[in-house]
Amino acid sequence: MVAIDEGFIFSGGFEFDGNIAALVFDLTTGEIVDFNYFLAQASTDSSTILVPVLASQLGLSAAKPRFGYTAKVTDFAVSGATDSFTKWAKYNAFGSAITDGQFKTLAPNAKAAVPFSVNLTEMALTPALGLMVVTQDNKNGKDEADLVTIEVKK
Repeated sequence: MVAIDEGFIFSGGFEFDGNIAALVFDLTTGEIVDFNYFLAQASTDSSTILVPVLASQLGLSAAKPRFGYTAKVTDFAVSGATDSFTKWAKYNAFGSAITDGQFKTLAPNAKAAVPFSVNLTEMALTPALGLMVVTQDNKNGKDEADLVTIEVKK
């Protein structure tokens, strides 16, 4: 899966339009899997980007729910700078180890509890380090997300 400027990819690399397309490529052929794609979402000056894809576009189903992932970013338009993770993580798209996807809308300085649960069986197959609480309107950088470590004791 690649998040790339929609204008750049479809103009052959000649025109940027600022819309970030979430595209899934077949790694064998290099072709786009499905032209029914979503646009990624990021607030202005944000360091967090939400890149939506359908599980089916990744070849996932209830019978084959798990995948591995990592991330790499390249500023190919300006500086050529790159950043990447060296490790891979695993995830079950149909039954995650820790419940996820909860959303809360809060007034400024408000607080809310967001309950979650841990599936111990899935945690053994796709271990999760914890929760990431993303607040898109926080200052960009490390303060935009809070990482909450979950320690599971058996």
